Amino acid sequence: IHIGEADDWTPAARCRGLVDGPFAAGGRLWLYPGAFHDFDLFVEQDLRVQGLGERGEVTARRLKTDAAARELAVARVLAFFDEGVAATSTASPP
Repeated sequence: IHIGEADDWTPAARCRGLVDGPFAAGGRLWLYPGAFHDFDLFVEQDLRVQGLGERGEVTARRLKTDAAARELAVARVLAFFDEGVAATSTASPP
């Protein structure tokens, strides 16, 4: 999971629970300090959108691109796939 620590749409704490909470599925959590929701888009943006909060209240959420966080996330994803391919290619056939 790649999540911005400043994400006010999908809070990082919820994502942390998916990785190491009582009902965790496992996996890895990457946090990007100061990054908001949609930080990884290739189109530059800084928007505020309205939506409904958990209790039905109207909220404003921020969507903001962060080029540095996006570059780091892309590098981490590519490394993850490289590791998986390397592990598969060195595995013994059944």
